[in-house]
Amino acid sequence: VDLSATLLRIAQGVTDAPLVRADMRLLPFRPASMDLTVNLFTSFGYFDREAEHAIALREMTDTVRPGGWFVLDFLNPAVVRRTLVPTERVVLNGRPVEVRRELSEDGRHVTKRILTDDGRRFCERVRLFRPEEIVGMLSDAGLEVRARFGDYAGAPLGPAAPRTILAARRP
Repeated sequence: VDLSATLLRIAQGVTDAPLVRADMRLLPFRPASMDLTVNLFTSFGYFDREAEHAIALREMTDTVRPGGWFVLDFLNPAVVRRTLVPTERVVLNGRPVEVRRELSEDGRHVTKRILTDDGRRFCERVRLFRPEEIVGMLSDAGLEVRARFGDYAGAPLGPAAPRTILAARRP
């Protein structure tokens, strides 16, 4: 599932699994129809309003049947705040770009702006949810967090871990 038609076209080239274009705030799946639902690579936290984040998380977790699992992979906000690189020049798709990052005044969002040499600009803003905030949202959705990891190898979640990976089960 992805909102991006471009990314779904790319995915079609590497899988024959069913692909669905949808907004995570209104998923086209029956409630309690999945044994496992995953949200990977910080694909959450991009909405303008807190209520939209809650709706998206509820839509995803509502797909999980009793006894099923929901796994959320998110950035670790403590690491983002501590290691933020405000400006850098990198090469993307063979073209030099400038990347600018900044924290909001309240520290709850990180904004990344990409400026190309030909004048194009891209901007994304991510809400920096603390692990405890996500655990609370999952609990509110009726799930129980059973495992917490700080990276893809299963290291413990802590202030220095690069990721926040939570595995929650619906009773």
